[in-house]
Amino acid sequence: MHWFYIDNDLNHVDHLDVEESKHALKVLRLKQGDKIVVTNGKGQLGEAVISTDRGKTCAIQFEHIAEGVHVPKCNIQLCIAPTKNLSRIEWLVEKLTEIGITSIHFFSSEYSERVNLRMDRLEKIVLSAGKQSKRAFFPTVHHLVHYNELVSFPFRGQKIMAHIDNAIAPINQVMVRGQDSCIFIGPEGGFSSNEVELAKAHQFQLVSLGDFRLRTETAALVGCIALHLNSSNEF
Repeated sequence: MHWFYIDNDLNHVDHLDVEESKHALKVLRLKQGDKIVVTNGKGQLGEAVISTDRGKTCAIQFEHIAEGVHVPKCNIQLCIAPTKNLSRIEWLVEKLTEIGITSIHFFSSEYSERVNLRMDRLEKIVLSAGKQSKRAFFPTVHHLVHYNELVSFPFRGQKIMAHIDNAIAPINQVMVRGQDSCIFIGPEGGFSSNEVELAKAHQFQLVSLGDFRLRTETAALVGCIALHLNSSNEF
């Protein structure tokens, strides 16, 4: 069955929005009586039947609604300085949605290459990737803020920062199983010494992602996959 998204509590919904209705009726050519799957991206997943296929909105009737579907056992939050090449960040957001992390925060720092983002574009990528991968829980994408503001945020659980230093422990040796996690990934130029010290002051633990220098988006994906597998007892 085809998947659709509704930004609301499914228990109070009886139709798809205009954009999703257009996709259902004009693109997919669905008709009255066809069954679809609907999610709100917050853990609700419902099976519904199209009750009306006329007009700009597609009326639906739910047959079943499940709660808490695909909600992560542990929160995994990525904090990242976006790259100059925006397509790489869009690719990363797509992949992290497929993996199933909790949220993505963007920050500007001393060596940042980009200080603005098209949030509407990133949110559309999340919705598309979530439906394509058949997930009922989508990550929240947060607006870009300054590094100093984000690093001082009271994140719950383990707080780690990927850093290029052969003397620090690899990420798989410091991860705490079954605990919420937040990981900071810096820009291509890395973190400045002042930013590293500020992270330490806020109880961040420095970790290595391996012996090689990774691109920003690659480092983010490697770190998040490691945390995801650890939290799901598959690592």
